[in-house]
Order: sequence, then C-alpha cells, then structure tokens
Amino acid sequence: MISRAHKIRLYPTSRQAVQLSKTAGTARFAYNWALDVCVESYKNGEEHPSGYTLRKQWTQQRPAWANEVAASCIYKSFLNLDGAYKAFFQKMRKHPKYHKKGVHDSFHVS
Repeated sequence: MISRAHKIRLYPTSRQAVQLSKTAGTARFAYNWALDVCVESYKNGEEHPSGYTLRKQWTQQRPAWANEVAASCIYKSFLNLDGAYKAFFQKMRKHPKYHKKGVHDSFHVS
C-alpha cells in the first residue's frame, strides 16, 4: 500500500484564517493535554494510555470552546502522541515534547 501526502498552499480569507488558527490551536492544546495525562500516569507507575483511551477521556473533559473545530483533527493528535510513545519505548526517538504555539502549527484532516 502506498501512502501519499500532499502539501497544498492555501490563500484563506481572514475568516478562514481564524478558523484554521483555532483548529491548529485546539489540536495543539489536545496534544499537550494528552501528554500531561501520559506523564501523570507514568509518575503514578501506570502504563501510558492508548490513543483511544485518551479520546474517551477527552470526550468527557473537553472544554466547551473545543467544539468549534472538527473532532477528527483533535482525535488525530491523540493517535500521533500514541505513535510517539511507541517509538520512544522502542528506543527509536526521544520522549515526546510539548508543542509550542507558532512552531510548525498543523493539524490532520481526514
């Protein structure tokens, strides 16, 4: 199976730019929230939660403003973190880091 990625240059209107920024910010917030949950579970001696477990917890605890963006963009953040932890435990990568605002802001659309 061949996977392909496409980079597309966008020229959004100001209203669209705000929505894209909200989506990237919410995806970053969700990723950092999930990383906090994983770090806390590690401190408590528990195994890190899977991406699907994080998704269930997020659904119960998400802030109201997170409903303004597509849920699939948020859920992909949890799967990305899960993959980052798997690579970390296989000693292929370093421990996942928190995402910073304005540095490679992105989100996944499915």
